[in-house]
Amino acid sequence: MSNYDVGTQSTTARRGTPVLWFMIGGVLGAGIALLTAPASGRETRRRIGQTSRQLGSRVQNGVNRVRGHMSGLKDDVQTAVNSGRDTFNRERDARLGTDTNTLDQPRSSLADQPRTP
Repeated sequence: MSNYDVGTQSTTARRGTPVLWFMIGGVLGAGIALLTAPASGRETRRRIGQTSRQLGSRVQNGVNRVRGHMSGLKDDVQTAVNSGRDTFNRERDARLGTDTNTLDQPRSSLADQPRTP
C-alpha cells in the first residue's frame, strides 16, 4: 500500500464525519421538536416511539453496511497477504535453487558431516 492510498483513506474518513454529525443533529432536532410540539402526551409518546424505531432501523442498516465493507476489506487483505507470501516463497526458492519441499527438511550442520583427513 502506498502513501497515496493511506492519505486517501484518511481523507475519506474525514469526509464522513460531518455527515454523521449532521445526521445526529437532525435526530436531536426532531426529538426536541416532538417534545415541544403542542400535542397530547399519548400522541407525543407515539411519535417518539415511531421516531426511535426509525432511528434504530437506520442505525442497524448503517452497521450492516459497515460490516459488509469490513468483510470485503478483510477478504482483500487476506488475499494480498497470501499472494505476497506465495510470491516471497517463489522468489526465495528461485534464488536458493530449491523447492518448497526441501525447505521443510532440517538443515544439516557441520557437526553432522563426516570428517575428511
